[in-house]
Amino acid sequence: MTTPADSNKTELGKNQNLRVTCGITGIDTFCYRYTSPAINKLSQVKTGNVSQTALVMARVRLQQLEQIRNSCH
Repeated sequence: MTTPADSNKTELGKNQNLRVTCGITGIDTFCYRYTSPAINKLSQVKTGNVSQTALVMARVRLQQLEQIRNSCH
């Protein structure tokens, strides 16, 4: 999917905060990337490895995390 040289892929539309990143180990990981309301800085949470997590489940987890973030406002 990705390589360390091409380390980030992101979805568009309502799932735009869902990214696939590739670390130096070569493992693709789903990440939720957002601006923290507490510190007003970009933050990232790993939500699962691509090989072990279906895209639909990564999208569900993204929606859950966004609801949590939005409830902190």
